[in-house]
Amino acid sequence: MVSVVGRGRTGPHLQSFLPCRLYLAGLSPINTPSPHSAIVLFAHGSRDPQWHHPIQSVAARVSQRLPGVPVRCAYLELTPPSLAEVADALVAEGVQSLRVVPFFLGMGRHAREDLPQMLAQLRERHPQLQIDCQPSLARQLPCLTCWQRWLWAKNSRIRYKESVFYYNG
Repeated sequence: MVSVVGRGRTGPHLQSFLPCRLYLAGLSPINTPSPHSAIVLFAHGSRDPQWHHPIQSVAARVSQRLPGVPVRCAYLELTPPSLAEVADALVAEGVQSLRVVPFFLGMGRHAREDLPQMLAQLRERHPQLQIDCQPSLARQLPCLTCWQRWLWAKNSRIRYKESVFYYNG
């Protein structure tokens, strides 16, 4: 189940994505992976240990939905493990295919420049490893739609119209 913030229950707009194929907040479908596949949820990182709870929660839920598929968290900076450390460990476990899911809300320098450089380094380091990188959360329409609906429900002065925010007030 995927929780709607503050409610502790699953919303129908998220449930419909999960039964046959797994979507991570609207990301491209993750069909049942091969036995040698893994998923890495990649985020910025923070010195604050509580900052990690949401991404770790998503990783745990994905693991429940895909038993037998390694699901790991990796971080750009400020916190271990790094993407390279996670990839090295997964390759050592026999993983041959890696799906990287960037948990960035904006399309800043980290998503545009740093991550592609890291992925290029991983491909050089592990040429046998097939790496698939999903677009960041900021580029996923279902994710944006979910946030819009949540905001609309939380504040009657904010309205949802044609997949864009506008302020009525």
